[in-house]
Amino acid sequence: MKIEQHTSLIYSLFKSNENALEPLLDSLISHFEISDSDKKLTKQKVLENYNSGVSHLNPKQFDNLITIAKDENLDENEIVNKLKFYEIEKKYQNHIIKFLKGYNQANKQIEVSKIDSDFKGVQVATNDDFNKILSCGYTGDWVIDPKNVKPLRIQIASMNETGSYSRGYYMNADIDRMEPIEYEEKIRYRIFIKNPIIVNSGNRNIRFTTNPVRYIK
Repeated sequence: MKIEQHTSLIYSLFKSNENALEPLLDSLISHFEISDSDKKLTKQKVLENYNSGVSHLNPKQFDNLITIAKDENLDENEIVNKLKFYEIEKKYQNHIIKFLKGYNQANKQIEVSKIDSDFKGVQVATNDDFNKILSCGYTGDWVIDPKNVKPLRIQIASMNETGSYSRGYYMNADIDRMEPIEYEEKIRYRIFIKNPIIVNSGNRNIRFTTNPVRYIK
């Protein structure tokens, strides 16, 4: 699991109003492509880091530190001074600093094509809610050349700023079929999917191009 993903889990735990953190963590971890054994180890590690770090901050302190972590030129000394001012015990400081460094890393801009280095197929970027895509079984309609889609895989990147699946989330799926749709005297393709998996890359600052479609080979 990438540091960006680990950081996103801790961030979500702190921002949650739920008393039972473990069920929430189980749900969040389900959006990572990792084995069941790795999920168990990840859950254990995240809870340990959370309880030994940011859980000892109050919401105002946490938000102030997040503001510092958003700075491109992160100053670790500034964080240390803040933690001393907040009277955070030394044994918790390293975990908090590590989290903030991870947050800073996850806030750096990356190209949308780089959110999953192993993916091959066609990638599309959309504002459509993933729940809607899952319920109807397709995404579209897209100006694509089906001959260029090799292998028959699709990655759907979220362009949403808010919601359950905001920027940083993407869906990988097999392509079941591509149906031509006539649209204003042009042919677009509706892409029907199967075996979808939703993944949280952990990156919040995704850079999208003007072309919402690209072929990745």
